[in-house]
Amino acid sequence: NPLDANQFVTSSREGAVAIWDQRHMQSSKSFLDSYRHSRIVSAAYYSPDGKRIVSTSKDDCLSVCDVAVGKIQKRRSIRHNNAVGRWLTAFEAVWDPQCPDLFAIGSMRQPRQVQLYSAISYYEEMVLQDVDWLGSVMSLLAFHPVHPQLAGINSSGRAHIWE
Repeated sequence: NPLDANQFVTSSREGAVAIWDQRHMQSSKSFLDSYRHSRIVSAAYYSPDGKRIVSTSKDDCLSVCDVAVGKIQKRRSIRHNNAVGRWLTAFEAVWDPQCPDLFAIGSMRQPRQVQLYSAISYYEEMVLQDVDWLGSVMSLLAFHPVHPQLAGINSSGRAHIWE
């Protein structure tokens, strides 16, 4: 957690997203809070400002949670096709370090694209696509920590960079 270096979030094959405190790992006080998806959770990350968590699950939902003092305050789900099959890397939503209310995730939609969502409105804010060059699913994404750039890579090893 960017606001508290002692807290971290985990995701699990059992569908749980949990917040932990590393100072108390030898006791039950290490567990702070959790929520569940109905299927495997492939990833969960704190926002750059530490106020939210976004999780990606095989239940075809993205969950966005407000977090304060290690407790989940509010949870909203966004429908998103996360069924990448067994040959593609599972989707992981990534936060924009320059805009802590925005996150990006790959998409199964045609034409192939990357979707950017608002953690405030819970709606798709922008779609990045290039019909001529983006022909396969972008499973892995990363924002540049300083510059307004998003990079993605597909299963064929082709990298795409959007500015």
